[in-house]
Amino acid sequence: MPIEDTKFGSITIDGKTYDHDVIIRLSGKVEKRRKKLSKEKYGTSHLVSKEEAKFDYEEGCDLLIVDANIKPVHLVPSLQNRASRAALATVRVR
Repeated sequence: MPIEDTKFGSITIDGKTYDHDVIIRLSGKVEKRRKKLSKEKYGTSHLVSKEEAKFDYEEGCDLLIVDANIKPVHLVPSLQNRASRAALATVRVR
């Protein structure tokens, strides 16, 4: 499933443009990111909360990539130690 383009406010995946944050599941299904889980707890969606990470993770997932196109997205401190063990990564995709 190719990520064809990213711009501020949109991402194009497999020919379809989304104007919201997305999660690409192992099956290839594209879902809207549930950033409300983090925003309710921290007042921002630029931190990934434990609750959101639980939603994002699925059995068989070896790597979680969080793309911060403009502002950086961070894992909350309680997940940072697990990140190195669980192959979680905060990266800039460009």
